[in-house]
Amino acid sequence: MESLKVALFAAAQGVWTALRAAGRAVLGRERFDRLVGLTGLRGLKSRTWLTRRRMPDGTVLLVRPHDQCIVDEVYERGAYSGAEILPGQTVVDAGAHIGAFTLMAARRVGPTGRVVCFEPSPRTRELLDRNLAANAVPWVSRRDCALAGAEGRAELFVADDAADNPAADTLHASAGRAAVPVRVRRLDDVLEEEGVGPVDHLKIDVEGAELSVMDGAPETLARTRRVVLEVHPPRVDPAEVRRRLEALGFSCRLVSEAPGSAILEASRPS
Repeated sequence: MESLKVALFAAAQGVWTALRAAGRAVLGRERFDRLVGLTGLRGLKSRTWLTRRRMPDGTVLLVRPHDQCIVDEVYERGAYSGAEILPGQTVVDAGAHIGAFTLMAARRVGPTGRVVCFEPSPRTRELLDRNLAANAVPWVSRRDCALAGAEGRAELFVADDAADNPAADTLHASAGRAAVPVRVRRLDDVLEEEGVGPVDHLKIDVEGAELSVMDGAPETLARTRRVVLEVHPPRVDPAEVRRRLEALGFSCRLVSEAPGSAILEASRPS
């Protein structure tokens, strides 16, 4: 059934490409794109259009158009692709999105290791679950809560497919976005429930809630070997994240920096 869906989307992509070329030729690019925006088709395409990608390590990913930047970030750029994740290790993924990093880590740790991932967005989590099922990785545990410094409930502000980066759902109040209620947990509490001891690799990409996640993870951070965080200024100051990690005994370095984001790597001395 999944293969049929992807095949239908591929056929539709061919039709759409031809229609777009003809429309832009007749109406002009700007006018045609504005017309498409008014119909809502761009948002529908972003939510539902799927392609199947086989990654170099054999992982199969179902990807929507706007997810491509996440896949590239994990497999081709920065600290994610170069992460030293070995068989039998334990990995935690806070902000799993569609599962690109989760599945790369699962492939590397193998059935003797384990991965615990978190994704609070119902829309994104549906595709995450499909990707986990497609790759048959029973050593991955998936939790559907957000992470913060205290147990409770919060609102997740969901990105508008047509106007925003739909990978950027956030707990920070955002005007014009729909709010979805989500459960909030402390990372320490969840990992205790999961029976997780030492953590070899902790990845955090939570769209501005980085410090809040750390507030709920003092015990986890004390037994973690390596942390990679995507920090999102101005919501969070990378210097403050770095100061906190160094106070916990980590050695930090800036992996990459771009407007609105910076990736930090923190590791304990060997």
